[in-house]
Amino acid sequence: MPAQGVTIAIKATPDGSSTAYFEKSTSTTAKSNDFTITGQEVAKINVVYITVTSNSKSSNTWSGSYRYSAK
Repeated sequence: MPAQGVTIAIKATPDGSSTAYFEKSTSTTAKSNDFTITGQEVAKINVVYITVTSNSKSSNTWSGSYRYSAK
């Protein structure tokens, strides 16, 4: 974790859509961070996009995504 921390951006959409039902961005220095995603439709496939950017060097980023379905 950089001393100045990172910014974590979360965006959740239905699979195949670009319209987000959940978005959150937070700056943190904590090594572990929890997010609770709300607003998803039950039994539908959703995609969560995550981007982590260093606050001290904006070119230092990581991006990833995962799919899930709420019961």
